[in-house]
Amino acid sequence: MNMKKYIYTLYGSIVVMMLAVIIASAHNIYVGRKTQAAEVASRPTMDGDSLVQRFSFRPDSIPAMSYVPLQGADYTSLDTVNVAGFDGSTAVGRRAITAHQIAFSIDSLIATHAYGFYPSAMQAAPNGPMRMIYVDYYYLYISPVDLEVHIPIQHSPSGYLTMLNFNSNSISDYKNQKQQSEWVVSFSATTAGSKYDFQLIVSTITAEAELLVASPEVSMRYLGTIGNRKEVRQRRAAEFFQELGRINPAATN
Repeated sequence: MNMKKYIYTLYGSIVVMMLAVIIASAHNIYVGRKTQAAEVASRPTMDGDSLVQRFSFRPDSIPAMSYVPLQGADYTSLDTVNVAGFDGSTAVGRRAITAHQIAFSIDSLIATHAYGFYPSAMQAAPNGPMRMIYVDYYYLYISPVDLEVHIPIQHSPSGYLTMLNFNSNSISDYKNQKQQSEWVVSFSATTAGSKYDFQLIVSTITAEAELLVASPEVSMRYLGTIGNRKEVRQRRAAEFFQELGRINPAATN
C-alpha cells in the first residue's frame, strides 16, 4: 500500500515538473518574439514603395539647361579672289589652299553671270517632306539675259508632282551680291502669264547651293550645286555685260 502511494506521488511530481518547463518555455518564446517585433518596428522601413518614393522623380523636375552662344564681333571675310597666298609646306596650309581654290572657283563661276544650277533634293514650302532627285537632267541655266528652267515641282496640299519647263529671254530685277561666305543671286521671270521669283544662295565654304522658287501657284526649295553651262550662253552673258559696262560702268561693279 505504501509502495503504490509512493509511485503515485512520484508520477505527480514528474507531471508537475513537465508542466512547469512547458509554461516557462512558452513564456520565453512570447517575450522573445515581442522584443524582436519592437526592434523591427524601430528600424527605418526599406520596402519597395518607400524606395520608389525616395528615388523617384518627375521629368519636369529636372532643371532645363540652356545654351547661350558667346556674342562677339561680327566676322568679316575677305573676298576669296583677293586673298593672299598660303604656306603650302604644312598640312594646315595645304588644306587652306584647297579651301581657297574651291571658293575661288565658285567666285569665278558666279562672276561669269552664266552658270547652271543642278538640284539633288527638293521640298515644297513651307514644311513639306524632303524628296531626293536622283536623275541628272534637271537644271536651271541662269544669266541676266536668258533663263532655262527644267525642274520638278510639287503642288500642295495634294503632293502632285509635275515639271516646270520653260525658257525666257525676259529676266527682270537680276541682282547678285556676296555676304561674307555666301553669294545671293535673285531675279524674276514670266512665262504663260505667271511670274516666278528666284533666289539662289551659294556657299563658298561648303559649295552647297539653295534655290528658292516662288509664284502664286507654287513655292519650292531646292538643294544642289552650281556648275558650268553651255558655252554659247556664257558668251551671250559676257556680251551683255560688256555692253552694259560701256553704257553704265557703275552697273557692272
